[in-house]
Amino acid sequence: MDNKYVISLEIGSSAVQVAAATFSPDDTGHITVIGVEEEALNKCVRYGRIQNVEEVAAQAEKAIDRLRQIPELADKNITGVYTAVGGRSLHSMHASAELSFPEETLITAEIINRLQNDAMRSVDGPTDILDVIPLRYTIDNTPAEKPVGVFGSHIKAEYTVIVCQNLNSRNLERVIVDRMGLDICGFIVRPLAIADLCLTAEDTHPGCMLVDLGAETTTVSIYTGGGLRYLATIPLGAAAITRDLASCLGMVESQAEQTKCSVASAILDSNSASTAELRNINNYVHARAMEIVANINAQIEFAGISRNDLRAGIIITGRGAKLRNFCKLLEAQSSLSVRNVALPTAVRIASPTINGNDFIAPIAVAMKGAQRSADPQELPCIEEPVVIPAPQPAPEPAPVKEPEPEVIKIEKAPVEEKKPENKRPAFTLDRDEYGPDVNDPYLLEDDDVADALSARDREQQQAQQNAGNLTTGGRPAKGPKSVKPVKPVEEEGEDVEDIEDEPRSDSWINRVQIRIKKLIEGSEDDSNSLED
Repeated sequence: MDNKYVISLEIGSSAVQVAAATFSPDDTGHITVIGVEEEALNKCVRYGRIQNVEEVAAQAEKAIDRLRQIPELADKNITGVYTAVGGRSLHSMHASAELSFPEETLITAEIINRLQNDAMRSVDGPTDILDVIPLRYTIDNTPAEKPVGVFGSHIKAEYTVIVCQNLNSRNLERVIVDRMGLDICGFIVRPLAIADLCLTAEDTHPGCMLVDLGAETTTVSIYTGGGLRYLATIPLGAAAITRDLASCLGMVESQAEQTKCSVASAILDSNSASTAELRNINNYVHARAMEIVANINAQIEFAGISRNDLRAGIIITGRGAKLRNFCKLLEAQSSLSVRNVALPTAVRIASPTINGNDFIAPIAVAMKGAQRSADPQELPCIEEPVVIPAPQPAPEPAPVKEPEPEVIKIEKAPVEEKKPENKRPAFTLDRDEYGPDVNDPYLLEDDDVADALSARDREQQQAQQNAGNLTTGGRPAKGPKSVKPVKPVEEEGEDVEDIEDEPRSDSWINRVQIRIKKLIEGSEDDSNSLED
C-alpha cells in the first residue's frame, strides 16, 4: 500500500517550525521525516500566544512554501496541517465523576464514556478542553486499571483535563484557515505529543517530570503510575537570559543571543572564566537560570507529590536546555537525575542534513497526526494530484467493404390504351340544363331530339365507314344507306304536313329531317333554329 503524508505546524515564541513525514497505514507506529523548515519570529508571539496574526501567517507561509520544494512533495498539494497547541494558558485541571447502581452491574464502555462526559461538564470558564486523560478508576473502593468488564455497584473515575484559553485556538484558526487557506486537521497538545513520542513506560510508571524549556515559556508535565498527573506552563524561558545580557551589557538582542549560545554558562566557575568580562556574563546568566530552575522545582510541590514519586527523574527538551551546564544546575537544585530527550527508533530521518533533536515538537506532532489519520473522518494533509492519462490515438478503423450495387429492376408500368376521345356531337344536351344565357347553337330544348340526333350521328359515322358519303337534299351528309319507310304517326294536337319526295314515317329520323328542311327553307320560325 502507498505511504501517506502528514504535515505538522508548531508556532512557538521565537520561530515557526514545520515538518513533513510519511508513514504506512499498516504501521502508524513509525514515521519517516522527509523535510523540516523554520522561520524566525520577532515579538509577534508572546508567551506562546499569537499577537500579530498577519506577521505570523506570512512567516508560516514562507516555511510551508519551502517545504513544498521537497522532491517528495513536488507534485502534491498541501491542504491541511496538524497544529501544536501550547502557550501560557495551557494547564491541567483535576476532575472526577462517579456512578452508583442498585445492584452489581457490568461496567461497559458506555458507562466509561458517561463518566468522562460528566467530568468534562464540571470544567467551567472560557476555556477549550483539549484532552481528557484518565488518571485512575475505583470500583467498589478497589483500584481497577481496566474497568471495562468488571462487575460493581459503584465506580469512581478521576481525570486530568487539559485546557487553555479559547483565544489560543481562535488565533491559530485565523492564521492557518483564514490567512493561509489550509485546513486544521487537528489540534494536538504539544507537551502531550512530546511525552508520547519520547517517554516510555519505564519513565511514566515509576514517575518522571518532562520539562520543555522554550524561549518565553517552560512547560512542566508530571507523570506518576503511568498517567499524567499534572501540567503547567511557566511564563519564563531562555529568552529572559538573552534580554538580561542585552540590557545589562549594552548589546543588541542578536549579539546577546550569540553570546549566550557560545560562551555563557549556567554555573559559576571562576576557574573556567578566563576574563572578567566572561565572569560578568556568567553572573547574569546564572541568576536568571536559577530563577527558571526554582520555578521548575516548585511545580513538584504544586502537583502535591514528593520527589520520591519521580524515580525516573527529569527529562528535558527545548532549545533553552542547550544552555551550557543548565542540566547540571537543574540536577543539583532538584536532587533528581536530569537527561535530554532523544528521538526514538520509531522516527526515521530521511536526510542526514536534518537534525531531529532541533525539531522535537513538530516531529512529535507529526507522529500524533499519523496515529489520528487512521480515523476515516480525519481531514487529509496532502491532496494527491488527479492523474489524467494522455489521450491515446484512436485505432484506425478496419476497412469497410463496400456493398455491391444493388441492381434495381424497373418494371414498366402498363401503358393504358387511350380511349378515343368522344368528339363533340353535332347536338348536345338540351338548353335547359345549361341555362338560358348560354348561346350555343348545338343546344336543343328537347331531350328526346338531342338523343335522337346523337344516335343519328353514330349511325352516320358507321354508315360512312361502310358505304361512303351520302348526299341528302342537295347537301353532303352522312346517313344510312337506305331508310325504311315507316308510316308516320300523328301526334295529338299537332298537324303533320306532307313532305314531297320524302317518305312519311313515324320514326324520329323523318321528323328531324322534316324540321331541318323547313328551317333551311325558312318556312318555319323556331327559336332553336340552327345557324349555318
